[in-house]
Amino acid sequence: MNRRDGDRPAIGDLDLAIARHDLSDGAKKLLKELALDPHGMPRSSAQAMVAPFIASTNASSAEVLLELYGKQLICEDCSESEPRIQANYSALGLNDVQRLALLSPTNNFNVIGRPHSPEAMNALHQFFAEDDIIYLLLGVTSPEVFDALDSRAIARRHTVFLFPAKRFIPSHLLPHYQEVLTAWIHRLRDGPRYLRDHVVLRLATAPSSNIFTTALSASVARININRIASPSTRTGTMVTVDRTSTLYQLFLERVRAALRSSRPLFHLSPWRSVGHYFARAAWPVTLAAIGIACATFTNVASAVISTVAIGMFAIWLSDVLQVKRWTTYYREQYSFDIARQQT
Repeated sequence: MNRRDGDRPAIGDLDLAIARHDLSDGAKKLLKELALDPHGMPRSSAQAMVAPFIASTNASSAEVLLELYGKQLICEDCSESEPRIQANYSALGLNDVQRLALLSPTNNFNVIGRPHSPEAMNALHQFFAEDDIIYLLLGVTSPEVFDALDSRAIARRHTVFLFPAKRFIPSHLLPHYQEVLTAWIHRLRDGPRYLRDHVVLRLATAPSSNIFTTALSASVARININRIASPSTRTGTMVTVDRTSTLYQLFLERVRAALRSSRPLFHLSPWRSVGHYFARAAWPVTLAAIGIACATFTNVASAVISTVAIGMFAIWLSDVLQVKRWTTYYREQYSFDIARQQT
């Protein structure tokens, strides 16, 4: 587990303790990692484990280990069947209180609570104060939940909502689904101009139920961890992770995929909606025309082979152009471009 240097005051004590010893850069890096790891590393595979950590070879790893052994800054715990190498806190001049503080469990995420708990709703208000664009993947969620949306739009902060497509909703929820979707359309279409300028609602056309009621910004992700078979998103647990976390990167890819496959709503953006369907239909029509032309001037087998080959190329090109269209449009308006975000 990676820890940032500012996470705990005891890490400052550790840095000072290591600095008092004349060590190579690789030895300093390894010693700090061992001092933060309550389990150490198995002696039998220590060289192989150290090599990628210090970006070196097994031979150099052995030299680093010998350097630390020579200064008695590491020792071996033989209480287990497999001896393990650990930091020697006494040699570092660290007491038991400092050692326990260094080895205290840490998480790279923050647990907020149930999605509709007061703590989660307060955290949502803070999330809406983000200066950059934010993305929210909705379940069947009414716009009334987002009472900070108007103030955010007035401040010219952009918000993108992904609403599930109708085919992903259980039949018994369809009346409520249509009611909520209609409420969203009325709020954005018939509401103040600033909402239309700074709020985007798109339909998620790919299955995205495992990331419903979650949100993403340039700095943090709010993720609802729930059971797949759960009938309600209210039963999950809301956690937040910052962009340095691997969980943020995994979630970013899922949101990016949902965004790429989403489409605009005709009631809100008729021209963009028509353009979306035209772009999808353009390739099949073009391929059919090519197939007819090939069949006219060549034999049927050649027509089939050429059409399949062109179709494979067209699928690849269509995906590239779809990402490019989204990227170009939002790059002109938003600084956090989820389609091609650089981390």
